[in-house]
Amino acid sequence: KREREKEKMETITEAAAEVKREDEPIEVMLCKYEGQALISRLQYLVESAVPEALPDLFRVFISALKSSKNTTALREVLSQRSEVIGGAEEMGWVAATDNEVKKQLSSLREQLAAMKQRARSDNIGEIFAEIARVHAAAGQIPQALSNYSSALELASGELVATYEYEMAHLHIHSRQYVKVLGITGHYVRQTKAPHGADRLQRMRLLHAIGCMAMGKENEALNTFLEVSYPWHPVPDICTEEDFANYTMLCLAHVGHRATLRQLIDQDTSSLVADGPSSDFPRFLIEYPQLRGLLHNLYYMHYGAVLRSFKNLSEYYKRDMFLIPRLHLISDNVRKRALSQYVRPYSRLQLGTIALVFDLPEDVVLHALVDLIEAGSIDARLDWEQRMLVRKETPLEQDMLESVLKASSAYQEKAAIAFFQGHVKRSKVRIRRRNDGPHGHPDDDSDTLMLPGDGDWGSSPAL
Repeated sequence: KREREKEKMETITEAAAEVKREDEPIEVMLCKYEGQALISRLQYLVESAVPEALPDLFRVFISALKSSKNTTALREVLSQRSEVIGGAEEMGWVAATDNEVKKQLSSLREQLAAMKQRARSDNIGEIFAEIARVHAAAGQIPQALSNYSSALELASGELVATYEYEMAHLHIHSRQYVKVLGITGHYVRQTKAPHGADRLQRMRLLHAIGCMAMGKENEALNTFLEVSYPWHPVPDICTEEDFANYTMLCLAHVGHRATLRQLIDQDTSSLVADGPSSDFPRFLIEYPQLRGLLHNLYYMHYGAVLRSFKNLSEYYKRDMFLIPRLHLISDNVRKRALSQYVRPYSRLQLGTIALVFDLPEDVVLHALVDLIEAGSIDARLDWEQRMLVRKETPLEQDMLESVLKASSAYQEKAAIAFFQGHVKRSKVRIRRRNDGPHGHPDDDSDTLMLPGDGDWGSSPAL
């Protein structure tokens, strides 16, 4: 059974390693998102796009902004990029939508004033929250957050979780990650979901994304893995594929062998059972390139790991949460892989390392110098032989000496025990040495005479 499992794992690894994610058009990618997630990703793509791609991006962007009534973002785009797109029609739409938003806000404020006069505090918080949602839809984020704060002061029970989630949702798409963690931190520590399991999972997801974007990959990985499966897509935060890639990149960055082993075991059990188990992460089946990455990470096929990163790089570059950390994560994975690969060897040719990692020798050389200077590996470089040579540490020398001493003591004790047993089996009589008056031993042919007082272990003759 173990052999069959191993064969299946190797087949999956080899097949998945060759799977490449086809780059899809931006329009197709953006169709997977909705609401604030769509707007924020479009803003990021417009900021980072090359000039040739701007006209197509702006068409999609303007359509999305009109659907969400985000007049603030559209006005900003038209003021900055008037040379790329014509703005007369769009500015007319902005003016009309602004008037509509003002009417909504005016009506809500009248309701708020009436509630205050009647002293109905239970509904005042809901009016504040509704005003905040109108501001958020129009792209007026500071006004939205201010009204959410007012709503929170009057809220209790489930409404507190609702308003905090909506605030954290605005912060994550505004890339205010510290504020996200400030809201979501205590939800991550909850083991029960008093206000709904779906709300708790969304809070955990926001917390994990915030940690990842801030460089807290350990905490991000733990939180991603706590999100319950099977996962349901949340297109106003991220897609299922985004979630899968976030988890896998954090896992690659942290390099937890135990977690890798656990996921490998789940993958194997699902293959043996001809289908995923109830708690098996579904994305490993739906995205074979990630399954290959998982297996290659665990079995330390680092050349294949780096090729996988290269194949997925265009997809990663489109993600506003990943791009600030992508270079650092890739560099850390490369260094971790190098450190793990060379650690068992006392001598290793640079050409061998370059072949394994599919990198030029000069790149490997510079990476090893960085690792040696950082103290990640205790070795030196033999420039003439183009070889990495591991140093013998004092700890290793002490261990070797202690092993040699223990071996010598064991051999001495074993020799004594062997001699004792042989003497007893031969029925040889042993007595204390008794020299005659002239310094010669008494003649006693059947007696084995030993010097000293008969202490077996202290006799030099032994």
